[in-house]
Amino acid sequence: MVFVQYHYDLVAPLQVNLKIFETQRISTDDAFERSDKLKYRVKIGDQDVELELVVGIMANPAKAGSSWYWVNKILIGIWFKEEVTNLDIENILESISREGQNTALEAASRTIAFFKYELGQPFLDIKNSGHISLVKYFDELGNSIKGDKRIVELTKIPGERDDLDSILFGKKFTEEFINYVNHEVQIDLIDDVLSDAKQAIYENDVLKAVIFLAIVCEVSIKRTFFAHNSYAGEAFNYLEEKRKVEVSPVELIKDVAERAFGQSFKKYAPVPFEHIEYLFRCRNKVAHRAQPIYRDKFGELVVLEKEELIVWWRSVTYLLDWLNSHKE
Repeated sequence: MVFVQYHYDLVAPLQVNLKIFETQRISTDDAFERSDKLKYRVKIGDQDVELELVVGIMANPAKAGSSWYWVNKILIGIWFKEEVTNLDIENILESISREGQNTALEAASRTIAFFKYELGQPFLDIKNSGHISLVKYFDELGNSIKGDKRIVELTKIPGERDDLDSILFGKKFTEEFINYVNHEVQIDLIDDVLSDAKQAIYENDVLKAVIFLAIVCEVSIKRTFFAHNSYAGEAFNYLEEKRKVEVSPVELIKDVAERAFGQSFKKYAPVPFEHIEYLFRCRNKVAHRAQPIYRDKFGELVVLEKEELIVWWRSVTYLLDWLNSHKE
């Protein structure tokens, strides 16, 4: 038996609830001790996999030149039944190392997806989150076999961070995390684009954030009113394609919602509704003039700043909750 351990170095940190944190966001009851081993057994397909989240000092994406204690490496261990002989040790280890690499990468991808989508943590890019830097081999007794195989790969640098409803990974997420990694991940378009919008805000990319938030709103609104494969949905698609009907997302959550649901979002939440209206006005200016500007209800031209964009983010998530409450 051979135990192969892949060292997956992260580009961006996985934030965990450690007792060394001293901010109001931290729940000490849910915090890990510095001495705790964050080890978990999961299944990738038919393969049993051992995951360990390794905490170490890592550069702080929020502030250049500073560091903090985060998960900066994932150890991914896989057992192989092959017997190793000194005569063919090189070929055997190379073969099983390649065989397990895809499984290791999938385990890392699912882990990062959990932190990105379920905990809402920033900077995590599923396609470019890190790389396997080292492969180690052990026998059944835990003794090292041969030398370590070191791998070098270049990766991109994450952007700047701001605080937007991200959740730290703590003890209470253990069961949910294991269950999540045990299954193939299917990310909904809304969750994916919303995550991209959040990252754009973190990176102060106002133009991109506006486009992503508008997409989230429009797709979510039309999904709610015109369900996929419904008669209403097909009829609307046909009329829209023939340009026989034009209705904006704002109109749908205003007058159309009043008729369809007996409640308009404008009356339900006047301030968030106004933000959604401004979002689409700004989206149009971004699309046509590449400028984050819009006119408010007084006709004044406003240049969108990051602080206001964060307020719009919260109004968008409020709208999503309202839409979900009206889905059949």
